[in-house]
Amino acid sequence: MSIQSLLTKLTSSFPPLSYLTTSSRFPTTPLTTSSGPHVARIALRIDSEVGMDVLTYAVDMGMTFWEVGEGGLGSVGAWLGEEGEGRERRGELFLAANIPNGTEAAVVGALFDTLNTSWLDLLYVPCNAEHVTLPTDADGLTNEAFTGRVRYIALEAPTAEELRYFSPLLRSPPAVRIRSRSGMEKVGDEQAKDLVEVARELGVGLIVDDDVEVETGGSEMVVWVRVCGGMRDLEEVVRRVEEE
Repeated sequence: MSIQSLLTKLTSSFPPLSYLTTSSRFPTTPLTTSSGPHVARIALRIDSEVGMDVLTYAVDMGMTFWEVGEGGLGSVGAWLGEEGEGRERRGELFLAANIPNGTEAAVVGALFDTLNTSWLDLLYVPCNAEHVTLPTDADGLTNEAFTGRVRYIALEAPTAEELRYFSPLLRSPPAVRIRSRSGMEKVGDEQAKDLVEVARELGVGLIVDDDVEVETGGSEMVVWVRVCGGMRDLEEVVRRVEEE
């Protein structure tokens, strides 16, 4: 089976967007854009043979990805084909818009050029993102969400107070979901409890990317683990395809 067929099977195996919603305020549009099919997030080890093949064909098909490093957006850079010496890479790929497969400088340049002409499916705002040109305050991001340039905002292990601070985003069309990217291991038990309570109050879905379980204390709040798959999931898909 060709890599293109594999990629089609891979994307079709992801849960529908309705699976990710706990409230009608969240978007329910199909996972497609004018640039071609895409997924909301895919974790991929691009230094692996399978990862590089899938990434190459994904770019050829019009799927667009953005990779971030350990410290967040641009801190380690986008490594789409070149191994970095002495740097730890998480291998996490975040969808942006029209990002070419090329050097770090080309990818970074294309990302910020895109901000002036299009919209991002997901904007990851880490603590050290002082070079990010989009506003990082609630009012500014709300305006960006209202214009449609930003559809999702990601906060790294936010506190309950930070979640409240960004709550105006939830009232913006299109609605913005706040993700907990780093999981609950970075916050203490009481902080995690407060965060879950505020998230339930605001109707915010938390997505935990780590293999952890979080007790939410009720069905109103759902925590998803690796919703859009990781490398192990990709390898499982590859194995099933090869067996077929």
